[in-house]
Amino acid sequence: MFYDFVLTIPANTPVSKPVVSTGVVCPGRVDRVMIIFPPGAAGLAHIRIARGSHQLWPSNLDGSFASDGEFLDFSENYPLDDSPFEFIISGWNDDDTYDHSITVRFNIVPVEQAAKPGLTDQIKTFLGVGRIP
Repeated sequence: MFYDFVLTIPANTPVSKPVVSTGVVCPGRVDRVMIIFPPGAAGLAHIRIARGSHQLWPSNLDGSFASDGEFLDFSENYPLDDSPFEFIISGWNDDDTYDHSITVRFNIVPVEQAAKPGLTDQIKTFLGVGRIP
């Protein structure tokens, strides 16, 4: 399942008082994260993505994503197996003139699909590979 969230960050939004939005998703496994910075953001609009109080992306706690006209796209393997099924997207904007809208997208493999064994797992089961006698 594919989720799309837009965080609009007004000009002069300080890091100490970020704009915060909650993106509600389904249970499963995040296998892809995409972040789109529009042209003109000039690296002045920053975002972080967390789950509860735990920052997930970027992984370094003092980091943030900031760019200009860039599409960040990375693979992930993050399980979403307990409630609440949501991400906290927060951002600030060092631009003193313009608001910036950052798009965040998640691809989530739903629980039913994430739990299904793949073809490799089925072949291993058939051949008895990995079984304890």
